Formats: sequence, structure tokens, C-alpha cells
Amino acid sequence: QAEHPALAMPKVASVRISVLYPPGPPVITGYTDGEKIRAGEERSLSCSSRGGNPPAKVLWFRNNDNIDSSDRAFDGGTLNDHKLKVNSSDNGAVFTCKVMNKLTDVPLAASVTLNVQFPPDNVLVSGPKEARVGQNVTLSCLTENSNPAATISW
Repeated sequence: QAEHPALAMPKVASVRISVLYPPGPPVITGYTDGEKIRAGEERSLSCSSRGGNPPAKVLWFRNNDNIDSSDRAFDGGTLNDHKLKVNSSDNGAVFTCKVMNKLTDVPLAASVTLNVQFPPDNVLVSGPKEARVGQNVTLSCLTENSNPAATISW
């Protein structure tokens, strides 16, 4: 505001300043490390970050491959919900949420590693198809990969 004897009214000017600041750390919900889930289950992994100006970009990665960039604003931050139908190939997969804006030199990250329970697809028995009376034979029983490992009994 400026006042002067030659002015009937003071001169007023204003400016709006946008304060830039980094987003808050990512918070993952929908799965907790160590939790067991079954193949075929549907899950929604949610990652949120509070604050940030400009608003944060929230991205999902599976084993370092970007799989979901569809974030959205919510009151006070940014959110990305990633829906997936879990299968055996997700066992041990690392799902990472990365949060960034132009003030973050390195993205902020949080991760979960899935523990997917799944049965073997096949059980295979191998050995001779014929044997003589009194002859010893060796039979093998193998299963394909499963989590946890299958128990074999005869």
C-alpha cells in the first residue's frame, strides 16, 4: 500500500505466492508384508501421499516395471488404487509405490512383497510300467512348483 498527499486514496497492490514443497511419504494399504493370500483373490493395493505442491505423482511398479500411473487427488493429497487378481507368478513379486513432484530429487518409495499361496498344477509319477513278481522297482512322485511346497505321500 502506498500513500501520498497527492492521492485521495492509497494505492494498493497484492501478489499471491505459491509455496512449493515436496509430498509426504507413501503409505500402502490393502496388503501387509508377510500376509498370506491365495491365488485367484482380487486385491486393491492403495498408495497415498499427503501434501505436496505441486501435487504428487503416485505410481505403482511391479518388480521395477511401471504398471499403474492412474493417480487421483483426494482431500489433502494424492492416491493411486491398483486392482489385481493375484496368481502364482505374483508370489515373491515386489510391488513398489513411488511418490514424486518437481521438488523430490529421488522419488519417495514404499514396497510390499506378496506371499501368494497356490497349489501345484500337476503331480507326476514316473517309473517302469511293468514289473515281475518279486522284482524291486523305484517309482518317483514329483509335483510342480507350489507355495507352500506340497506334501507327497504314497
